[in-house]
Amino acid sequence: MKKKELVSALAEASVTSKATCELVLDALAAVGNTALRQGKSLNLPGLGKLKLKQLAARSIQTPQGVAVDVPVRTSVKFRPAKALKNMLEDEA
Repeated sequence: MKKKELVSALAEASVTSKATCELVLDALAAVGNTALRQGKSLNLPGLGKLKLKQLAARSIQTPQGVAVDVPVRTSVKFRPAKALKNMLEDEA
């Protein structure tokens, strides 16, 4: 679902204007980015949790056989909420 589609669906479901929904969605993104930058996790009730995960340094091999060192990096991981997992399992 693209942003326009999400804004329209939120506006329809919450009986508010699209402009208001877009502002809320933009604010959610800003707050989430700030929280993750500070090392905090972001809980999205009913959906799941976004949290940072430190990926260790490692050595990989390219298709040409050259060894390349990959440095330590931080990644964002999504952990689905139990309700979302159950809903998806019921549909399968």
